Amino acid sequence: MPQGGSVTLASTLPIVIMAFAYGPEVGMLTGFLFGVVNLFLGPYIIHPLQTLLDYPLPFMLVGASGYFRNRYLGSIIGQALRLFMHVLSGVIFFSSYAPVGQQEGIGLWLYSIGYNGSFVAVELVILLVILVVIPWDRFMKTLGSTRAKTLQGKPN
Repeated sequence: MPQGGSVTLASTLPIVIMAFAYGPEVGMLTGFLFGVVNLFLGPYIIHPLQTLLDYPLPFMLVGASGYFRNRYLGSIIGQALRLFMHVLSGVIFFSSYAPVGQQEGIGLWLYSIGYNGSFVAVELVILLVILVVIPWDRFMKTLGSTRAKTLQGKPN
């Protein structure tokens, strides 16, 4: 994408897995570290606050998916929180990239939602497909997670 953002093959899957296997705190730490690594791999920095809004914070919030019992709902909300951070960054720091007539007010918000939503939505669809396909219970057991059973209401 011209000003950043890209579609990957479920790059946030490890964050979601950590969040559900070991809890949202571990998931959020994993997401924060993922964002920091992402920052070093190919940053597009124009302001220190923008750096936080585009790198560590959005991926940290993906880790909040572990607060939910349902992995699909948790993943949707985690990606929505990620999108919110990217949209906020777009509105505050990238308004000059919006088309003429959309550089302020509601038009700017809609532009930022459309721009950032275009890659976050595709990421979410890929993530959800993978979450449907993988044998979740066996995967959580392999990771040694007792938390996944507790979230489903099953005894440890």
